[in-house]
Amino acid sequence: MNVYIRILFIFFCVYGSAQNPVVFDFGDELNKYSNEFYDIIETPNGTKWISSENGLLKYDGRKFEKVRNEEQKGNTVFNLQIDKKGKLWFNNLYGQFFYVKNDSIQFYKDFNSVLKGGLSQFIVKGEDIVYLFSSKGIYRSDAETIRKISDAKVLTSCYTGEKGYFIDNESRIFTIDFSTDKITQLSQLEIENSSSKPVFFVLDTTCFLFAENRSKGQFFKITDSGHLKINSPEDIAFERLINVKVVDHKVFVFTYNGTQVYEYKEDSFVYRNTFFKENKVSHLFKDSEDNYWFATLKDGIKVVPNINLLSNNFNYESYGYIVGSKAKNDRELIFYTDSGYLLFFDVIKGITKVLKVPTKNILSAIEVDPKKDIVYIGVNNNESFIYDLKKHTFQKTSLFNVAKDIQVVGDKVLYLTYNKSVLYTEKYNRIQEDTVDDSRAYTAHVSKTTQDFFIATASGVYKFSSGKKKLLQFKNEIFNATSIAETDDGTIWFSGVQNKLYYLKNNEVFNYRFKDFEPKEIKFLKAYKNELWIVSEKGLLMIDRSDKFKETLYNTRNSGISGSIVSLEVFKDKIIYTSNKEIFSIKKELLSTKKTKIPDAYFTAVTVLDKEIDISKKIELTHEKNNIKFSFNTNAFNNAENISYKYRLKNYDNTWREIEEAERSVKYLSIPPGNYVFEVFPFYIDEVARTNNKIVSIEVVVNEPFWKTKGFVFMISVLLVLILYGIVTISNKIKIEKKNREISQLLVDKKITALQLENLRSQMNPHFIFNAMNSIQDYIVHNERKLASSYLVKFSRLMRLYLEHSQVSEIFLKEEIETLELYLFLEKIRFETDFEYEILYDKNLLGSDLKIPSLLLQPFIENAIKHGLSNKKGLKKIKVSFQEKDSFFEIMIDDNGVGRQATQNKENKYKSFATKATAKRVELLNKNYNKNISVTIVDKHDEFSRPTGTTVIIQISNY
Repeated sequence: MNVYIRILFIFFCVYGSAQNPVVFDFGDELNKYSNEFYDIIETPNGTKWISSENGLLKYDGRKFEKVRNEEQKGNTVFNLQIDKKGKLWFNNLYGQFFYVKNDSIQFYKDFNSVLKGGLSQFIVKGEDIVYLFSSKGIYRSDAETIRKISDAKVLTSCYTGEKGYFIDNESRIFTIDFSTDKITQLSQLEIENSSSKPVFFVLDTTCFLFAENRSKGQFFKITDSGHLKINSPEDIAFERLINVKVVDHKVFVFTYNGTQVYEYKEDSFVYRNTFFKENKVSHLFKDSEDNYWFATLKDGIKVVPNINLLSNNFNYESYGYIVGSKAKNDRELIFYTDSGYLLFFDVIKGITKVLKVPTKNILSAIEVDPKKDIVYIGVNNNESFIYDLKKHTFQKTSLFNVAKDIQVVGDKVLYLTYNKSVLYTEKYNRIQEDTVDDSRAYTAHVSKTTQDFFIATASGVYKFSSGKKKLLQFKNEIFNATSIAETDDGTIWFSGVQNKLYYLKNNEVFNYRFKDFEPKEIKFLKAYKNELWIVSEKGLLMIDRSDKFKETLYNTRNSGISGSIVSLEVFKDKIIYTSNKEIFSIKKELLSTKKTKIPDAYFTAVTVLDKEIDISKKIELTHEKNNIKFSFNTNAFNNAENISYKYRLKNYDNTWREIEEAERSVKYLSIPPGNYVFEVFPFYIDEVARTNNKIVSIEVVVNEPFWKTKGFVFMISVLLVLILYGIVTISNKIKIEKKNREISQLLVDKKITALQLENLRSQMNPHFIFNAMNSIQDYIVHNERKLASSYLVKFSRLMRLYLEHSQVSEIFLKEEIETLELYLFLEKIRFETDFEYEILYDKNLLGSDLKIPSLLLQPFIENAIKHGLSNKKGLKKIKVSFQEKDSFFEIMIDDNGVGRQATQNKENKYKSFATKATAKRVELLNKNYNKNISVTIVDKHDEFSRPTGTTVIIQISNY
């Protein structure tokens, strides 16, 4: 049973005149200088100049820069104007006049003596001839003199050619002939209750006057015989006049309650619109790229790329962010928001109705069924609604929960969700459900002519025709799509991944190849008649199917359209698109009204070795100063976003290369000698770069090094004999040095050999030999001949090993361990039961090719026994361990003797000669044989700080 829910909230509002042009705001980039501005003007090279309360600002398309003269008093400047030679003039409240030359301010004259603190309007005529119109009178100044022409107290002035006009404080209108300086009164202006002074403006070489009269705005035409009152709208609100400017034959009147726009037709001024009601605009300038620059008194500068692109007032704080839209008919559409609102929009009237869907959740998709006059509404939760356009009621349902897309297919409804695509139909008051696909779906489209429908899923794009399902392929490969549209010729278009565009024609899939513009990111597609509209991150690209696939790009620079587009609906003569916060509209015929000619590039600086050089002269470099950087720019509005460059250095690298994003310079680190030409040209980032764009160039010469000059060749010839003689001398010297090095090496080897012998002497010390012989004698006396014989064999074997080891610099680890076993065994026999020893090692090491310096360990072991253990009472222990680690080989000798301190005290600080010799030998090995041997001796103590022995740690790297 159908259950209808009453509309929770509905109201009507017409926004007919509540529109403003789309504005580019500089934000903090400009606010750090000022937010109160008076004039904006552009010099012939495209540089924008702005007068403000905080000084003169320069804008080169990328950044703002404050420019000041050292003689300038105060910061505030006014009255920017350019003379016939392109020179920029301005003045200040202190009566100082300046002009700009080569982007720097030059002081002209100080007129404070005649102006006495008053701000003067002025006109520059001829060669630095300036006419001053002030409350102190009219003056004429040239390079040398200044003279007063009139005592008139001027309120405002203007000029056309050789004639000027002004009005004084008594509302009298005068004309001045600049050829004779003759002043003639024309008429008396009758105005009442004026709170602001009148303003002159020139339209088609005719001077007009706008004045406040009885709290209304009134236009006057100035003629040779006086002034004529011109028909003016009387029902337009007017509050305090600020200024008047003429742009494109439209008159912009700046007041305290907005900027009013008028057109002059048949001797009448016709009201067209009011912009910026909340802003006090002081000046308007249209630059060479057709951007409108509005200066305000408290709200900074507003740049309007397209005066015809309007933003319709939409309160997103009340209704939420716009999620999407659907066309209702040929002139209406419906927006839906994440706060559950439906916004009904008329292309002429704007927003006409706002409905609150009875849900707290986000609306995910809507679809209009024009035959049934209902709207299907999907919600991001377990609920959905049907809105009856005639009865103005909502019916809650659960058919379209979490909808990604909803489409009407004849008498059925196609519903896409995160895990399936379903066709719903209602028969005999019962809902029938038919799942047509059970994979994740993204979007769907129903053909207007065949009623076939297409579903883009994670598995590919499917076509459903007469109950049959077919997977579309391009060249036998499956493709994915995120958006689908259809032009009137029956072509079905698919936006694919990686910004590819496919289309289906006569049951065959093709890949569309872009000609002039290739979007970097395709967001979605829309179609109107045979126009395919592609929404990308850079704006709109329209492909006209009926005009040989003609491509037209509409973006920020040529139409004012940004890339932050959430929804788009195309109508016969207008497009409506949105961001998530704003609704925009523009007539199609006014989309491309801006100039698209690429601005000229120019060099800003050339630096050599990071030092800037004069580029007005031919650039000539020496061979050692060939590190050069070229910097360039174009003075186009917001050029960092729109313009890139291609460059080359002819005769060095003739290939055109593109600069990195946002860069404006190219650096060459080392240019060989030769003649070169650096060339660069700008191009729009969203267009194909064409080498027929205007190229700017600069010549560079890198001179040959002096040794390649004729003079140097002659000098070389003269010195050749001396050089040959020197070569012989140097060769002999090298031989001598080589021989000396060999001798030095032999001396090092000799020292090492001598130290080895010292170690050998220590190892064969008389004390050890005496004790060994006593042991053998003792065995003989006690008639232990076998023990004596065994001891004598081991002793002689140890002596033989020591003698063999002394002949080489390195021995295998296995040999060292064998020698230590013999030595410690003999020492144990000498000490009998009071001595124990232990040698620890990995058995795998015995089979390795690991070598250590010969005669390295025994002196430390002998020293431990002689000085550490021999003085110890009780059991004497010594342990020798060998261990291979990550980056070195470690040998540790540990004893439990009396410690080094006790030995030194007892033996008068005795130091083993063998130990000192070994230390010196280690130093020589490290220095001359690429070894890295370290010896560390650690004194051990118990918890009462009593010595418990000594540990010697030997680490060998590069083994």
